[in-house]
Amino acid sequence: MLSSIRIRNFKCYRDSGVVPLAPLTVILGCNNVGKSALIQPLLALKQTISDPSWSVRFITSGPLVDLGGFHDIIHGRDGSQMAPIVFDFVRDPREDVGIPERLGKAVVGIHIEFSYSSNRDRVFIKSLSYNAQDGGKSFEFNERESGGATVKFPQALRDAVTCRFKTFIPSMVPGERFVGSNMLRGDVDATDQYLRGEFQSQVWTRIFNEIEHVAPIRSRVPWYGQVGQRFSSEPGMAGENLLRVLSKAGHDGGLTKGINAWLLKNRSSISRIRTKKIGQNNQVRSLVADDSGGHSGVNVAAMGEGVSQMLPILASVKGSLPGDTILIEQPEIHLHPAAQATLGDLFIDATKDASRQLIVETHSEHLLLRIRRRIAEGGVNGIAPDNVSILFVEHGEGETIVRRLEVDDRGHFNQWPKGFFDTAYQEALALAKARK
Repeated sequence: MLSSIRIRNFKCYRDSGVVPLAPLTVILGCNNVGKSALIQPLLALKQTISDPSWSVRFITSGPLVDLGGFHDIIHGRDGSQMAPIVFDFVRDPREDVGIPERLGKAVVGIHIEFSYSSNRDRVFIKSLSYNAQDGGKSFEFNERESGGATVKFPQALRDAVTCRFKTFIPSMVPGERFVGSNMLRGDVDATDQYLRGEFQSQVWTRIFNEIEHVAPIRSRVPWYGQVGQRFSSEPGMAGENLLRVLSKAGHDGGLTKGINAWLLKNRSSISRIRTKKIGQNNQVRSLVADDSGGHSGVNVAAMGEGVSQMLPILASVKGSLPGDTILIEQPEIHLHPAAQATLGDLFIDATKDASRQLIVETHSEHLLLRIRRRIAEGGVNGIAPDNVSILFVEHGEGETIVRRLEVDDRGHFNQWPKGFFDTAYQEALALAKARK
């Protein structure tokens, strides 16, 4: 789980500062202020680390996010002078319980600097380091513009291993001084350093691999589809694999059962979803559900747009595993205010035990009010204020600013930002004046 991010020289961010995250993080702000730019680095790194060739350091245009080229994401570049794009991520050290000390349980951060070589038309790693809790560097790696990489720190490994990058993750290859593949002859310190470095590479590979994305506009559920052999257990960022995933889960499968339990508990407009065989071919299915009007087995494709927008969110959250991070954009699209509020409960249920992380970018005041209400209520349906980070993104003096809005145990903000969900108040005030 990530506890903070920091973005520098990326799109609208000269420097975001340290942005605190929590099991449930909600990102708010007006249009075009930089909310999506907070999560786009995670998507770009996810699609980079998923590249089977391992040869590209930073994929800016791919299946998860299309940012254009490297030149398009530099903040305020001036001609050919381009400073590196810098990302800092810190993970929660509480997850290191049971990890041997020599594997570096205090190493919790990763610092990545991406630079562009105009001579070779490629992005390279100017610097990558794994950082300790106190902010100091435990490892530092550099890639030369012309190719090749080195271990800059710790000193014990500089002559003992060779280094290469798999995408943006460094990997160390034991040199001749190593016995077998793990043990350095007579040098316990170098051996432990090697194990620590490789362990961190595995940790950060897992973190970025386990990111899932729910796109701001999801695909409509089709009337029917060829399910066949699914290639992914995830619904897909636009819900494009939803029918396949649910058909494999089955009516009594864990995922379908979890979704139906949530729909019943929250008195949704639909209930008891299941897939239905079309004709004699077991590989062609449709998704049907019962509706609140008493109709049974209605094809979901014939229902309102809101149902198609909500189901991929439900499937992603209910199908998530401990350790997963889910990025959700605009969950409220096409949903009634009451349904928007119940999504707040869905997100709280998934994160209250801090085993999963949801980062939600939204304009929904109703969703936020439900979260604040549950903070104030506490108890079995509530969530602790420390498990929620509410971020407000706004334009400052020539740059984008991210602020965490502190919430007390009554669900109140310590400071209410200017322009923060005040439209209803302003309209009511104008209406009252017009009636005079």
